[in-house]
Amino acid sequence: MSLMTRKYELPEMFKRSRTEPGSDPAAAEAEGTAILNEVSPLLLSGITIGLPIWLTNRTAEVLRAWIKGPLSESEEAKITEASMASTVRVSNELRALFAQDPALQRETPLSIVRGSHREPGLLLLGLGVGELERDPFEERALPEDRWSLSPPDLASLGEDLGPLLLAWGLAKARVLRSR
Repeated sequence: MSLMTRKYELPEMFKRSRTEPGSDPAAAEAEGTAILNEVSPLLLSGITIGLPIWLTNRTAEVLRAWIKGPLSESEEAKITEASMASTVRVSNELRALFAQDPALQRETPLSIVRGSHREPGLLLLGLGVGELERDPFEERALPEDRWSLSPPDLASLGEDLGPLLLAWGLAKARVLRSR
């Protein structure tokens, strides 16, 4: 079926009429909370699996380009260690985010993942790797990510993570709107 003729609809639980005046706000909040409770562990799991792979590959790519050759075993081990340290930190931050009431959440899973550049970036800095030339938007949006180590989106870590992030955002909005 062509994408141009395919009918797209939101799942029934996200249709606007379900939370219009006269409906049951408590039920809408409960449905949104149930979705958050279902989606959050899936996001955490997918990010915890995909992030160290992304960071290891990207950091190694930058270092190989800098030294113009293959990496030593020591360099590979340091990259793996930095990637894992970043993943542990990011996973802990995600757990803390998901444990908060949606009204108190000031970050998104993507904004937390975009901070994953820290540990690998410190490694590259310590190895004397020069900063990459980045486009102006990226420099403004992520000024501390000097080597473009962070994934641009969650789908880069796993194809299911993009739709899961969308579901998470819609569910959070449903909870907040129902209140």
